[in-house]
Amino acid sequence: RMLAGLGAEGGKIEQPGGGDRARRTPDLDGTECDPEANPLFLYLNTGKKSITLNLQDQHGRDLLMALVAKANCVVENMHPREWAALGMEPGQLRANLPALVVTSITPFGQTGPYRDFEATNLIEFAMGGQMALTGEPSREPLVNGGSQAEYQGGLHALPGTLAALARASATGQGEHLDISIVECQASTLETANPATVSLDSPTSDQWKTRRGNIISATWALYQVADGYAGLYYLPRQYTKVFDLIGQPELLQEDRFKDPQTALQTNDELVAIISGYFLEHGKFELFERAASQKGCVGFV
Repeated sequence: RMLAGLGAEGGKIEQPGGGDRARRTPDLDGTECDPEANPLFLYLNTGKKSITLNLQDQHGRDLLMALVAKANCVVENMHPREWAALGMEPGQLRANLPALVVTSITPFGQTGPYRDFEATNLIEFAMGGQMALTGEPSREPLVNGGSQAEYQGGLHALPGTLAALARASATGQGEHLDISIVECQASTLETANPATVSLDSPTSDQWKTRRGNIISATWALYQVADGYAGLYYLPRQYTKVFDLIGQPELLQEDRFKDPQTALQTNDELVAIISGYFLEHGKFELFERAASQKGCVGFV
């Protein structure tokens, strides 16, 4: 989809008899969607032409190779076992096409001990490390909303594919890119990964695996008079939180004098913010936050 957004012309190959599972994803209200107009399918496949091929049939495989022969790039997410069952590997697509770029996006990559394992978005979140950081410290890990683990595979594949296409254009030499979704997910952990390694313990006093909203009361979801509000202020914006709730005088108290001190009285600050939010509506809070260039989102 992102390549199409940059001007590429391409097609999406689906299996006969139902096609992409995104076509069958229920709508937000749980109702069944028209497979030709499913919002998720349309979102993920904007700019692609639709092609149906039965790769279990030799004629279908011949048609695939005819399409590949005319392409600059193939992006595929078939399980390595599926390719093996067809008597081919994704790298074989380049056998007589040295300039072709093949980008494979799979849960665990083309090699290694997990290569043939099945995976879901939940497993990719967990094994990629994200769930170690998500949730309250006294409870089980939580999976993030949406399908970001799977989407990270595509997001990371894009720059690699563009670089390989640029090289192929300049030298005539293509590539087979092996993108592991779990490895991509692990790269999103930012400082958590090196901190855990350097501190030799993910549960040390210096680094907690799951901290919930304890990082600061200013990172939280609150109920308001007509819905819910997500509040997120950076430490440098800490004082604006008290302006938002109309109680700047609280900054004069030792318990709230700075973000670090407020961590020790987090429950009190949460209670104060919660009480104020319950008395006000979403749009009033939004306007107050916007005037301060603060970050508040609403549901």
